[in-house]
Amino acid sequence: MRDDVDYAAWNAWVVGEFRANGGAVPGYETMPVLLLTTTGATSGEPRLVPLVYVPDGDRYLVFAVNSGRPYEPAWYRNLLADPHATVEVEDATFAVVARVAEGDEHDDLWAKCLSAQPSYHAYVADRQVPAVVLEPVSG
Repeated sequence: MRDDVDYAAWNAWVVGEFRANGGAVPGYETMPVLLLTTTGATSGEPRLVPLVYVPDGDRYLVFAVNSGRPYEPAWYRNLLADPHATVEVEDATFAVVARVAEGDEHDDLWAKCLSAQPSYHAYVADRQVPAVVLEPVSG
């Protein structure tokens, strides 16, 4: 984690680039990005955040690394309070339901994450990073 980064400004830049370029973000060519809109656990307001994801069939895997901070990010806490969210991937927008992977599934998904995004090794030290499965809502 870097203390000198304005994460709100960085996120706004990523969102702008994502939407201007059909989901492509300069500097993220090897890391696919999605936009996740949750409902604020306290405010009840929509909360938008760009996240690197790992594709897994028709599911999207996201991990609460929080740029290396020792606590979970707000988007994760929001999904715990209300697992219904919206995802933007490339030029598609759709509803998802989130669930937190546990046990062996978590371990399998974390290994898949580290294989796809080896830089995540540097983000964690002594904590288990939550693995969240975003499953599209059919119908």
